[in-house]
Amino acid sequence: MRESELKLAVEQYLQYQENMGNLVFSRRNAGNAFVGEGEYRRRIKLGKPGESDFHIECRGRSIYLELKGERGKLSDAQEDFRRKVEGQGASYYAIWDFDPNDQDDLLMRALWG
Repeated sequence: MRESELKLAVEQYLQYQENMGNLVFSRRNAGNAFVGEGEYRRRIKLGKPGESDFHIECRGRSIYLELKGERGKLSDAQEDFRRKVEGQGASYYAIWDFDPNDQDDLLMRALWG
């Protein structure tokens, strides 16, 4: 599964669960944004280096998700962010695949135990 497809599937699932009142989530906006026009056009860097793709609050727990395509791996900045998050007692998961119908899926276990 490509990373963009994975992000879409996970975001749709999380939105459904939020609509049902089961959790609250936010999608992190990392990357670049361009503002202005012509000679005043400039790039703004969004997010912190290594920041996860999603932050979820579910049943009193704070969960951070980093989504990767089939061959993706965590960067050094992402590993550092992971250590910081886990050092604060939150959970961090790197996800390469998602199947909401599989109770053994890593995200399903992370959310619902």
